[in-house]
Amino acid sequence: MKLRLFFITMLTASIIDNIQAQLCTTNCLTNMNCTASDAGGYCPNPIPDAVVNEFYDLNLTVIAPATGDLNGTSITVNYIDIVNVTNLPEGLTWCKSTDKFKHNEPNCMHIWGIPVKTGDYQLSIKVKATVLGGLVSVDRTDNTLIMHVIKSKNPEVAFSADTQMNRIGEPVHFFDNTDSTASLWEWTFEGGTPATSAEKNPTVVWDNSGAYSVSLTAYNSYGNKRLVKYNYIRIADSAGHYPPIAAISANKRQVIIQEPVQLSATNTEHFTEWIINEDNSIHQQYGYPVQEFPTALQWHFEGGVPQESTDFNPVISWPNSGQYAVSLKVTGASGSDVLRIERYITVENIDIFTFYPNPCHNILTVEAPEMSQVSIYDMQGRCIIRKDAQLPHQEIDVSSLLRGVYIVSVRYQNGKVKGEKLIVD
Repeated sequence: MKLRLFFITMLTASIIDNIQAQLCTTNCLTNMNCTASDAGGYCPNPIPDAVVNEFYDLNLTVIAPATGDLNGTSITVNYIDIVNVTNLPEGLTWCKSTDKFKHNEPNCMHIWGIPVKTGDYQLSIKVKATVLGGLVSVDRTDNTLIMHVIKSKNPEVAFSADTQMNRIGEPVHFFDNTDSTASLWEWTFEGGTPATSAEKNPTVVWDNSGAYSVSLTAYNSYGNKRLVKYNYIRIADSAGHYPPIAAISANKRQVIIQEPVQLSATNTEHFTEWIINEDNSIHQQYGYPVQEFPTALQWHFEGGVPQESTDFNPVISWPNSGQYAVSLKVTGASGSDVLRIERYITVENIDIFTFYPNPCHNILTVEAPEMSQVSIYDMQGRCIIRKDAQLPHQEIDVSSLLRGVYIVSVRYQNGKVKGEKLIVD
C-alpha cells in the first residue's frame, strides 16, 4: 500500500464521510497473521475473483501505514479510519469492523453481495489518517486493489459438429468452441468410433443407425465443466430411415406437492437445456422434425402418481417433495430409443417463496403460494415493513431503506413462516 498523504484539514470528519462509513453488524474475521511493510497493505492481495450472479463473501484484512509523507516530511501515522469504498461492482457492499486502528492492529473490512455484471473494477479506498499526535487528520485514496468479476471460474464449455444427420460409416467432424481458458478435453461419443477422444477437434464415424449422445468435459486451471448433448447425432440406416427419438418436455418443472404437470413426448424447440446440480454439468436434449412417428410409448415417473403411462401427453402429480427422474421409451418400425432425465421435476413444500431482484433498490416482488403476509426485518430483528398479501404476488417499495442486509419473511395461510436474506443497494 503506497502511502501519499495530502494535508486537507484539521481533525474533523465530514458529514458525508460519516454517512458513507459503516460498521459491520456481524463478525468480520481478521487475519492476525497478515503482515505488511510500513506502507501498509491488505490480505489477501490480489483479492479472489468474483463470479457474476454468485454470492461473494470476502473478509479483507487491512494494515494501516505506519509512516507517511506530509509536505515532503516523513511523519508517524497514529491511526487511520476507512471512510469510504467506491467503484465496487454493482450488487456488492462493504462494512468495517472498527472506526480507527493502528499499524500494529490489523483491521477487517467485509465485502459481500451478488455481482451482476462482469468486468475489472479498480477499488477506490478512502482513509482518514491522524498524525502529529492527533492534532491533524489528512485524507488519502488508495487505488491499488483490483476486483475481477468473471462469468465463471470453470470453462464455458461448448462444441459443434459439421453435421448432425448422417449415414453409416460417414465421418462427422467435431469442433471445440469452449472459451480460451480450456487446456484439456475429454470427449465421449455414444456408439461412435472412437468412443472417446482427448483431441481438441476429433473426427468420429458410426457403424449403426440410431440417435446418439455426445459429451465434452473441458478443463482449465480452476476446474472443469461438462456439456452433454442428448440425441445430438442421428445416423440413418441403409435405406435412409431414421429411428424415432425419445424427447421429453413439461409445461412446468418446479411445482408444489400435488400440483399437476402435463408432459409431452415432443420437443418444440431445437433443444431443451437443464443443469444437473451434483456436478454442474450442462445437459441439452435435442429434438428433430418427426421423420418416423413412434408406434408405442412407455413412460416412467419416479415417485409420481401414476408412475407409468403410455399416453402421448400424460398428466402426473407428486405427493412428496424432492427431485424426481422422468424416463420415456419410444418404439417405431426402425427401432427404439430411451431417454431418462435425472432430477427433471422438482417438487417443493408449500412453504417456499421467491423474490426479485436481489440486490434491490426500488420495487421488490415477492411470490409465494398461499401467503398471507410479507415482512422485512433489519439485521437487529426490527420489523421495517409489513404488508398483508391477498394474492400470491406482492410488490414492496424498498427505496426508503438504507443500504445493507435485511430479511424477507413470508407468513403462509397455514401459519408457517419462512425468511430469506435480501440485499438493498
